[in-house]
Amino acid sequence: MAVILHVRAVFRPGNLRSSSLAKAGAAVWGALLLVVWSAGFAGAMVPYESYTYDPWGEAVPAPLPYVPQQAIEGRNLGIGDFRSPQDVFVAPDNSIYILDTGNHRVVHLDENLNLIRVIREFDNGGVPDTFRNPRGIFVTQEGALYVADTDNGRVVELGPEGELVRVVGAPGPEHAAAFADGYVYRPMKLVVDDAGRLFVVARDQYEGIMEFGADGQFRGFVGAPRVSPSLADIIWSKIATDAQRERQALFLPTVYSGIDIDENGFLFVTKQGSADEDAIKKLNPAGRDVLVKKGVHKTPGDIWYVLSGVTATGPSTFVDVVAREHGIYSALDRNRGRVFTYDENGRLLYVFGTRGSQFGAFSGPVALDVLADGRILVVDEVKNQVVVFERTRYAELIHAAIALYEAGRYDESEALWRRVLELNANYDLAYIGVGRARYRQGDFAAAMANYRLGYDRSGYSEAFRMYRRNVIEQNFGWFMTVVVVLGGIVYFVRRGVSRRAKSAAGAAQSPYATVPADDLETWKLLDALKYAFYVMFHPFDGFWRLKHERKGSAGAASVILVLVIFTVIGVRQYTGFIFNPRKIEELNVVTEALGVLVPFGLWTLVNWAFTTLIDGKGTLKDVYIASAYALAPVIVVYVPLTLVSNVLIQEEGALYYLFFVLGLIWAAWLLFTGTMITHDYTVSKTVLSAVCILAGMGFVLFITMLSYEIVGSAVGFVTAIYNEVTLRL
Repeated sequence: MAVILHVRAVFRPGNLRSSSLAKAGAAVWGALLLVVWSAGFAGAMVPYESYTYDPWGEAVPAPLPYVPQQAIEGRNLGIGDFRSPQDVFVAPDNSIYILDTGNHRVVHLDENLNLIRVIREFDNGGVPDTFRNPRGIFVTQEGALYVADTDNGRVVELGPEGELVRVVGAPGPEHAAAFADGYVYRPMKLVVDDAGRLFVVARDQYEGIMEFGADGQFRGFVGAPRVSPSLADIIWSKIATDAQRERQALFLPTVYSGIDIDENGFLFVTKQGSADEDAIKKLNPAGRDVLVKKGVHKTPGDIWYVLSGVTATGPSTFVDVVAREHGIYSALDRNRGRVFTYDENGRLLYVFGTRGSQFGAFSGPVALDVLADGRILVVDEVKNQVVVFERTRYAELIHAAIALYEAGRYDESEALWRRVLELNANYDLAYIGVGRARYRQGDFAAAMANYRLGYDRSGYSEAFRMYRRNVIEQNFGWFMTVVVVLGGIVYFVRRGVSRRAKSAAGAAQSPYATVPADDLETWKLLDALKYAFYVMFHPFDGFWRLKHERKGSAGAASVILVLVIFTVIGVRQYTGFIFNPRKIEELNVVTEALGVLVPFGLWTLVNWAFTTLIDGKGTLKDVYIASAYALAPVIVVYVPLTLVSNVLIQEEGALYYLFFVLGLIWAAWLLFTGTMITHDYTVSKTVLSAVCILAGMGFVLFITMLSYEIVGSAVGFVTAIYNEVTLRL
């Protein structure tokens, strides 16, 4: 029942992307029932919900990708309870190794979860030897078993039959300079590459991952985390006394908490306690992070989570990571007990899991790995069990679609992505998958449409680049003909207008002599509006004539202000998809209009009020007119820029942002010049005035908000008293 209620929320009409999807209701519900059926009885008792994130950081419900199948416990295997297990590893032969840390043993199971053996001790030079609180385990292609024997300060390598091969101890004294005084080597996690090199994550090791050669000799560190003190820490370190500096914590980088290695030899690691973009890394042989992060959210884990009325607090804390097929990787969040899975481009595929006492929830998740059939194993050190999760049809389709695309079978991949969309119409990655398949097939228009539905601006830009090139190649002749014809029309029209203007100037003393009386005000308004272009390119003379010769008018200034408002709304609404990250459906015209009117009104009023105190020569009307005319570049630059943004690609974005910034600078320069000319100030006095005006605007906003709070509290107090009196009487 929990699954049914959950997936019903995914397909509310408001969540569907298009009417075509809405019409497929019967198919959708059939697919939903298939998901519930495939999950089995265990799925009906799932204690968590699944979700993805939209581009604005809001959690969007999604079908369950994994459901708990069973819990592996020592007592059920007939070997006694596990005690604080710390790691699990799926060997190349698909058998399972569980590191039962509290019992100092390794438990070996087959892929069907049947017990094969328990490794408690091994022969070490004729003497029985045992582990002491081991924390990490790894098995090579040849069946060699590596154990991070933590409290014994060593790594133990055992052969396929459990015989001791060698012991790799702490780095020798010749490497003492690489470690802090008194450092004690405690290996926690480890992996081994195809060349036999050993990579060890050690406790309290801030220099990075320790690398040992195939001969067991220490070679150095790989992938040292960056030191990232906050700005406040840096400032405090500069002003603190010596005694305070000694008491201050060192700026130490975080240490790694989990590690895995993929089939190409890249190291996947998680940073202990990290909540930034580097919480998960993919290190190349040189130790550099090469993890691709093309997802709309660069920081892995939970961004902001609100679902079923519950708000989770605190960032995700990753403790382990596993590299999977086709560049996919899954990471375990200990804070909320969730497993996050990403594709090779860093896009979130799905999330599942939670913390709790129910079956399928975690109390202390510490490690995970994946079986060949896609089942995920998660170690819970508090419950002393390993929970097995099986894939639903939803997750199977996602992985199959990715596999087909990587194999170059784009038609089949697209078909599977469309089946995913039948299960989850809000799944952005499915639209991206369809878009990628369409792009590979040369259908760039369809690719653009699907990339847009998936909010993939990079993919959309690439598809649009190809689509634009094809359109230009096919219509270049027509395009050039239209350009030449329009150019000729503009030339002859301007020439005719110029001749008529000269004729009118020679025939009459007043430019309005031949204008009918009913149209006189309209012509004057148009002339005043046209004068804004003169002000834009001749600001000193333009603002002087604007004030002293009355070349402008309050009516024209008001028209300019209204046009600025419409321009801002147009920029928000009609900027090209590639350069417009805003949520268009939430555009509020009133809010956008107030976003222009309130700052403009505050600037005008504070400008006039302040400058009257320091010998400003401009009246309130002068300030209003000059400030409005100064905003003319917003219209002149942003209207064509908005249109052009719809035909630019991402690589041409520098041009778009250049003109966007130039428009702001131009308007700010005119606003500064207008203030200086209107009040007859020097440059230095204008700078001081501008700073004071901006500070005054902030002060007015603060007083307004404070007054609102006070009035609101007073009204609430009076209302409470009134209700109390009326109820008692």
